[in-house]
Amino acid sequence: MNYLARSLKITIREIQINGGKKILLKSLPKQRLGGGNFSARLRMALLYYFAATHNLLVLGTADKSELMLGYFTKFGDAGAHIFPIGELYKSQAKLLARHLKLPEEIIQQKSSPRFWKAQLAEKEIGLPYHEIDRILESYVRNDLKNSDISKSEIKLVTDMIKKTQHKKEHILICNPF
Repeated sequence: MNYLARSLKITIREIQINGGKKILLKSLPKQRLGGGNFSARLRMALLYYFAATHNLLVLGTADKSELMLGYFTKFGDAGAHIFPIGELYKSQAKLLARHLKLPEEIIQQKSSPRFWKAQLAEKEIGLPYHEIDRILESYVRNDLKNSDISKSEIKLVTDMIKKTQHKKEHILICNPF
């Protein structure tokens, strides 16, 4: 990320949150996912603080695949003002990144909330994103019955969409058209 920021001449500021997080959670029960979601919310609170002190907006990094699946933390990484790539499936976001000539190491980086070591989105979901995107595109077209995708994979994705509906009610996707 530092390489990209330097190449785009963007100033970045990295803030370590682990020490403060440990203090805040010290007297609470330990729970892995709860701790991870707390990290996402703490990161977002710091981003909003920084944005407020500099009169800026907080841009979310989620793409259409993550937003449709609900693979995000409510009021954490989904708590941004707008999502500039929120109308692009993950596979389309990668194509855009290639078109913009972003470094291949960034394009190939596996999606992860980075709550704990070796956490990978595709592993947690149970399918690679190129398959998820095919299902989501068919779902949007209301054409799941005419696809060659397995019923179990379709069920996995559609169940996730339904189960996470409550997380999506406050999200504003940036659509300039």
